[in-house]
Amino acid sequence: MRLYKNILFAAALGLAITSCEETEDNGGNMTPEVDYKTEGYVVGSISTDNYFAGYVEEMPTGNIKATDFASFGRFRIQKAINGVMFGPDTDLETNKFVKYVIDKNSNEVERIGEIALPEYANGVAIINETTGLLSNSSDKEILIFNPTTMQVTGEIDMSAAEDREGFDSNGYTSLLYNEKVGKIYAVNYADIAATGQFYDAEEVRVEVIDATTLIHEKTIDHPNAEYAVFRGNTHEVIDEEGNTYLVAQGQYGLDGMVGANAPAGSRPQILKINTNSEFDTDYAFNPIDAVGYANNFFQMFTTLIYAGNNKAYGIGTAKADYTDTEMIDLLTKLGLGTITSEEYGKLIQLVLYSETSKLMEVDLTTKQVTEVAGTPYTAGFSYPMLYLYDDKLYHQVTSPSTGENAFYELDLNTMSNKQQFNVVEGGFAYQFIDLKHGF
Repeated sequence: MRLYKNILFAAALGLAITSCEETEDNGGNMTPEVDYKTEGYVVGSISTDNYFAGYVEEMPTGNIKATDFASFGRFRIQKAINGVMFGPDTDLETNKFVKYVIDKNSNEVERIGEIALPEYANGVAIINETTGLLSNSSDKEILIFNPTTMQVTGEIDMSAAEDREGFDSNGYTSLLYNEKVGKIYAVNYADIAATGQFYDAEEVRVEVIDATTLIHEKTIDHPNAEYAVFRGNTHEVIDEEGNTYLVAQGQYGLDGMVGANAPAGSRPQILKINTNSEFDTDYAFNPIDAVGYANNFFQMFTTLIYAGNNKAYGIGTAKADYTDTEMIDLLTKLGLGTITSEEYGKLIQLVLYSETSKLMEVDLTTKQVTEVAGTPYTAGFSYPMLYLYDDKLYHQVTSPSTGENAFYELDLNTMSNKQQFNVVEGGFAYQFIDLKHGF
């Protein structure tokens, strides 16, 4: 199982992050103030060796050569607000958290502030112009910073948060800001390096923080659910009443539990935090079971974005694998311990990179899940980036068999779906940022 985890982790190009030790400081390193774009689009891609990203003034269409853009060691934007983008350093050798803009004169990506961190910032929340939060997956440190000046201004006292003994990692992969109820939800990550799984606790844990006082209030747990993390980009999924929803990934079969008889926690689930900041433990449901693939050996539901009126959209398994004779044969060999390394690699390829997933609509009230008509299959464990701009949902499609590396546009008013643009050189389509709207 340890081999499985290593292969899976290495295969997910944009998710394996180098963590080199640095001397922590208060940040605030600023380049001279620049005039920057507040409208237009940033298109990004990821290849085997590097990332490409560039500015496009008008809505991009057709085929795009991302290799015409600037090349970076990494380009991953975690938040974008009013033309300002926040994310890790383009240099893989540092853990700096950087503030980027598009220079109005050169149309190039420009860094205008940075904070040196001891760990990569997994969780990012921006409450207002002067208050933001940063967390990492290794420990309970949550830093307070000023997004305008890029200065670290303090640290939230998390001493009351229970230590989870025996885990190598015990931090927060997501910081979700719920403005309606005035809370920050810090989603815990617990991992033992020696095991096959990405996540080793038997429940999902969230720390509740008051967004005004920045004081830790309580710990809430959801039993029989595991690995609450959004693949791709993280969105606060909050309905009109103020309820918050999480995706618990489960184990992707890494724990050896596959098929309809696997425990609920091993499979994907959607969880609900009520407006009183307590888990609704009667709410949890498996969206892949709901759409009709309960008998699959493997299930994935990798991301979620809220679109209003109790409707959310995510990308999940939309093809039966229990009739795949090749997969059955490989699973049998895996169970018997006779599988070769070559066959094992083939199994990983079938599970992760076959076009088996589709965009799905989730009714968060009725728990009904439907495949969105007219959407192509995409590789399940690619980079499921979702963006919502002006009632139009942009969803990523990665198809190794056809070579399509695109973003599709779903008009939520007409439910018509079309390819918006396709990256023909430069790897996978990876980011599509509307500077005016942000995310």
